[in-house]
Amino acid sequence: MAGVQLISFLFSPFGRKVEIALRAKGIAYEVVVEKDLQHKSEMLVKVNPVYKKIPVLLHNGRSICESKLIVEYIDETWPSPHQLFLRDPYDRYLVRFWADFLDHKIRAIGVMCADHKSEAELEMTREEYREMWVTVESGLGELESRGLVHLKDGKRSEINYADV
Repeated sequence: MAGVQLISFLFSPFGRKVEIALRAKGIAYEVVVEKDLQHKSEMLVKVNPVYKKIPVLLHNGRSICESKLIVEYIDETWPSPHQLFLRDPYDRYLVRFWADFLDHKIRAIGVMCADHKSEAELEMTREEYREMWVTVESGLGELESRGLVHLKDGKRSEINYADV
């Protein structure tokens, strides 16, 4: 199990985050697709015995779990001309704050969608999802005003954790 492997699920936003970070750093990797999250593979349980969930990065036989921690590991393990996590402490905090907010909301809304008991509960979940994006748009506006997100007009060409 040499090199870099990513155990993920086809539609996982958390796995996608890790893939974006790997690509941004120019790291070659292999994706191992977890096919059924209800019946976890033996491999997933072995490499992530605590949480038993994806994504998991395998690097030279070692397991790195939890998407944010994986991206931090990638950034620290493969230095490049730019870092995914910003050097300025306050800018780094802002980016981490909004990423953490989004991670928690996406996970919570995903659980609510899966567990809804009625159409009314599903509509409440949809409304919470819409409200989440209004809040995120506000936060992204703050990040953009500070030049911390990947801008389309070419003002900043380096990708960072806010973009991931």
